[in-house]
Amino acid sequence: MITARLLFVALLAASSLLNAQQTVNVHLNEKSKITIKGTTNLNKFEFIHTGKHIEHPELKLTLFKSDDKRYTLGDHKVGLLIKKFTSDDRLAQQAFYAMMDARRYPRLYVKLKQIEPLTVSPAMSSGKAQLEITITGKSVVYDIPVTSEKKHPYWVLRGTKKLSIRDFGITPPSVLGGLMQVNEWIDVSLDFYCRIDSNETELAAK
Repeated sequence: MITARLLFVALLAASSLLNAQQTVNVHLNEKSKITIKGTTNLNKFEFIHTGKHIEHPELKLTLFKSDDKRYTLGDHKVGLLIKKFTSDDRLAQQAFYAMMDARRYPRLYVKLKQIEPLTVSPAMSSGKAQLEITITGKSVVYDIPVTSEKKHPYWVLRGTKKLSIRDFGITPPSVLGGLMQVNEWIDVSLDFYCRIDSNETELAAK
């Protein structure tokens, strides 16, 4: 769900180098992916959205640093096409599209609201990202633990969150005449390969 690119994690890599206000450019590589894992009473399923399907991989973000070392972001929103999430389980995939009401809401949206760096080093950073996720027109804010690791020429950015689809007013669907029941809890994992540049300091090699 998340994310596309939840560019947010990317900014952890740069956070210790930013001034009170600064613009950061983020490019998401095709190796990036978002994975959604869930279960039914009969099996497990997995959906993947790869970086090659991201509609706008180039992002320009404005960050504002507060006195408590947190960072808020200027207005932005990232959309992900629901039908670009695919699975080897075709039955689960069709149930997923129906559950997400893909015809009426073809995209889910992610907005990074705030970043709080916890540890920062030249090769690895960790922190918390506050994200607003919008699915089927309903928005929910989550705090997600994230990490970033330098693997030249990219930062590899990762985060995982367990959430309930009921948060978005979605009832867990049943399939096969009720024989298969989808669990409300899903795990959303982000794995992004990002090139990050700021106006003043080169944060990652081009």
